[in-house]
Amino acid sequence: MSLQGKLEQRFGLMVPHATENDADNVYPVEHRKVTVTAAELKALNTTAKELVPAPGTNKMLQFLGALLVFKAGSETLSASDNSTIEYDGGTGEAVTGNIADAGLLDQAADTINTVIPIAAVGTLAANGDKNLALCNGANPTGNASNDAYLEVYITYRVHNLS
Repeated sequence: MSLQGKLEQRFGLMVPHATENDADNVYPVEHRKVTVTAAELKALNTTAKELVPAPGTNKMLQFLGALLVFKAGSETLSASDNSTIEYDGGTGEAVTGNIADAGLLDQAADTINTVIPIAAVGTLAANGDKNLALCNGANPTGNASNDAYLEVYITYRVHNLS
């Protein structure tokens, strides 16, 4: 399909113009903030934390990125392993590379980390109508006061595949 005649200028750039007939093909960028408590961080190996719920039949989530903001507590957490964001509660394809806990969750000061997507290849049956969840290969320990937490600002699209 040619984009000739379907471009418009926005902010000095030529971008595709969505017409009325294209309305079903425009998927807005969505944002969501999820707080992961210290208790949830310590259980990520066995209980993934849902970041975005499953979108429904014939729909699929496209992970666009995330900002992780670790709020340090009274005591530090130990760096246990690497975290990832994955489809289907942690049993599906990973949409991120390894997110190192060392340098993020084990800090005594508030810390940030940006996360970008990786090429995730999988079947629609495996990844369609599935949630996105934060997972970890091992459980962090420490922070006996349980006052540390992680804020996840996630950006995504929901695609209608029907």
